[in-house]
Amino acid sequence: MWRDTLADGESAWVLDVLELLKPRVKKIDHLVEEIRPFLVADAELTIDDAGAAKHLTAEVRPVLSSLAEAFRGPAASDSVEIEKLVRSTAESRGIKAAALIHATRLAVTGRTVSAGLFDVLRVLGAARVAARLDRAVNYTARS
Repeated sequence: MWRDTLADGESAWVLDVLELLKPRVKKIDHLVEEIRPFLVADAELTIDDAGAAKHLTAEVRPVLSSLAEAFRGPAASDSVEIEKLVRSTAESRGIKAAALIHATRLAVTGRTVSAGLFDVLRVLGAARVAARLDRAVNYTARS
C-alpha cells in the first residue's frame, strides 16, 4: 500500500483522503480499513461478495459501464458535478439513482459503506473510478 510518492508528490492527495475520512474514523485500526480503498491498486481491490450479490445486478452492470465511459470524458471537478453525472447517468438509463449509487460505491471501495460517495469519487480521480467501474461490470464472486 505504501509508496514513496505518498510522502512527496501525493502529499496533498493524502491530506485530502484523511480529511474525507476524519469524521468516520475514531480509532487507528478503523483508519486502516477506511483508507484501504484509496491506497490499494485497482486490480487488488476486493469486492464484498454479499454486496455484489445485492448491488451488482444484471440491470445495473451496463449502467456502470456507461458511468465508466462518462468518467473517461470531460472530468467533473467537484463533488456536486460528480453527483449530477451519476444521477443523470441513472436517469438516462432508466434505473433508480440509489441503485447506481450503491453499485458504484461497491465498485470503487469494495464495500457497501464508505465516506460520502461523491467525495470518494472526486478523491479517487476519474481514471481510477473508470477502471474500478469496468472491473465491477465483469465481477464474479470468489469461490
